[in-house]
Amino acid sequence: MKLYRRNAFEKIEKKFAEEQGLPFIKLLRKNLIEEVIKEEKIKYRSRVFTPAITLWAFLSQILSDNNSCEETAGRVRAFFTKQNKKMSSICASAYCQARQRLPKNLISKLVSKVVAETREELPKERLWRGRRVAIVDGSCINAPDTIKNQEMYPQIKSQKEGCGFPIIRIAVAFCLATGMVIKIRFANYSIHERVLFRRLYENLEQGTVVLGDRGCCSYCDSAYLQYLYKHDFVFRVRGKANTRLANTTYIVEKQEIKKWHRPKRLPDWVEMPYLIPESMEVRLVQYKVNTPGFRSKEFIIVTSLLDFDAYTFGDIAQLYFLRWNAELYLRTLKTNMCMEKLKGKTPDILYKEIYAYVLAYNLIRLVVFHTAVAHNHILYLVSFRHSQYSILSFLEQMRSSSIAAQNFLFKALILDISKKLLPVRTTMRVEPRRIKQRMKRFTLLTKHRNEYKVLIIQGISTEKP
Repeated sequence: MKLYRRNAFEKIEKKFAEEQGLPFIKLLRKNLIEEVIKEEKIKYRSRVFTPAITLWAFLSQILSDNNSCEETAGRVRAFFTKQNKKMSSICASAYCQARQRLPKNLISKLVSKVVAETREELPKERLWRGRRVAIVDGSCINAPDTIKNQEMYPQIKSQKEGCGFPIIRIAVAFCLATGMVIKIRFANYSIHERVLFRRLYENLEQGTVVLGDRGCCSYCDSAYLQYLYKHDFVFRVRGKANTRLANTTYIVEKQEIKKWHRPKRLPDWVEMPYLIPESMEVRLVQYKVNTPGFRSKEFIIVTSLLDFDAYTFGDIAQLYFLRWNAELYLRTLKTNMCMEKLKGKTPDILYKEIYAYVLAYNLIRLVVFHTAVAHNHILYLVSFRHSQYSILSFLEQMRSSSIAAQNFLFKALILDISKKLLPVRTTMRVEPRRIKQRMKRFTLLTKHRNEYKVLIIQGISTEKP
């Protein structure tokens, strides 16, 4: 009886993947999920919400405009009704419990698996000078104001109690060639970004070129990257490091090899000081930007790429210009994917939710990358937002089509995405950082909400309850 029930659910699970998981079923295969389940030694009972169904439902929830648990449970319930299976127990509560049962490392392992498979199939012509480049950057996201979230990710100390939200600091390593998230690390707001960056470096593929802004640049971090993790780096020089690196007046378009000396006192986080040499040779590249609208006019880049012939001055300058893609990728992940404000009420759900967003983002990026390769487009000209809308539109038709029609629609989806490219801007846009619309806002909280309630009840405050 149990075997029959298990086989029946496997057939339903496959149909659910074909209807709800498309077009990601071609990218996030069921056997890949089963492989991770075996590696993690995950055991689960034969029930409606198997790990695969829960995961695909989780992804559909994130991609949906109305990403509520009630709507997601309704889609699952409608699917089982279509299969002549009366499952009245499928409700928002059952789906939320299934998310809680979902193994914590399942989604993060899947993210790593998808990235690894893409890395193996990456064409060499899509690499920068034959090298893999990881752009690192950091940001912050908010979480619901619950007691457990506040304990794990407390609000800013300068805010009064009850006036702020839990803040999660994130550090992300993006792949320059595909735009996918290679690795993500997060912690509470009190942890500095550079600490999270170090946790990213150890998980990158050996020989990667790490591209970052001034927040990444320090002697010890650069030495660890080069001598411990065997990576190269391209960073913008910080003000204090600039005085140690070169005591000279720079001219436009100058590059030279300099010795970067170790600071007299090593930071407390350095656990292996023998890996930090007394000095190391680095290459300094300095240039100016005269384009109107650029906030920074002068750039000084420090890099471990010392070969002037293999990596020319223009190569280094152009590579650092591409660092801005990290800001665009973060905006896409946070704003377009609606990751700025999470919904998980506990740190465990927040962990799964962050990785679910990253997995959904990577799968869309994978579709964008396949489109760019198939039609020989530049990656950043393929609109992520349009791709997201196209996937959701085609998904509605794929759900009610045969397997042959689904394959045809998937090819049509790639063609549709390839036709809506972003315009090639021959001149740089010059826009002031100001807004025209006047926003009507409520008065901000300056003390706990319960104190305001007491004042309203006592008639001291004129605010309406």
